[in-house]
Amino acid sequence: MPSQSEFLEAIQQHTISKADVSLTSRLIEDLRIDGDDAEELIEALNARAHPDCPDVEWHRHFHAEGELLSWSHSLKWLAYHVGLVKHPPLRLVESLTVEELMTLYGLSQEMS
Repeated sequence: MPSQSEFLEAIQQHTISKADVSLTSRLIEDLRIDGDDAEELIEALNARAHPDCPDVEWHRHFHAEGELLSWSHSLKWLAYHVGLVKHPPLRLVESLTVEELMTLYGLSQEMS
């Protein structure tokens, strides 16, 4: 099982944004971890946690890389952000914070 500092370091290594990682950071919205980046993060955490990997349906929390790379997604995203359409371009996923992810891996929420 990774320590809290190893856990937070692994998350920081997989962020696209340069935002600081905190317990309240949302993985997609704040840290921009989604698609392949999310998959790589989960693989890294699972490698450290083995055999205590959580049994989670990750597709409920992250998009597949193919969903993020299509031209139609890019056009829909632009239309959504300029107000031409009212619905977000991607399927809705459940937001996941660093603290919630740590809880899934059985780590205490208190920072060391």
